Amino acid sequence: APRQDARAGARHPMVDGSKCTASGAGIGGGTACAPAKFTVITADASGERVRAGGAKVVVTVTSASVKSSSSDAETPGVVVHDPVDHGDGTYACVTWVRGSA
Repeated sequence: APRQDARAGARHPMVDGSKCTASGAGIGGGTACAPAKFTVITADASGERVRAGGAKVVVTVTSASVKSSSSDAETPGVVVHDPVDHGDGTYACVTWVRGSA
């Protein structure tokens, strides 16, 4: 049966989401209204990289509570695009924080 992970959200008969990683410039921060790009690299239960596409990868941004410098109000929303399957076990991801209105 497919496995689902709370961190990476990857589902595929061979993929163990708890062993998946992400890398790229968009992992550690970004600028409002600018894309934050990164790559999810899938792995199996033993931690070996999966070298085939087809997994359902769901990206969830959990640390994007961007506070305004003038108040404690959170800046509205994070936009998350569906990951793009490269067919080799890697998935291109793009997110961005909307600017304040």
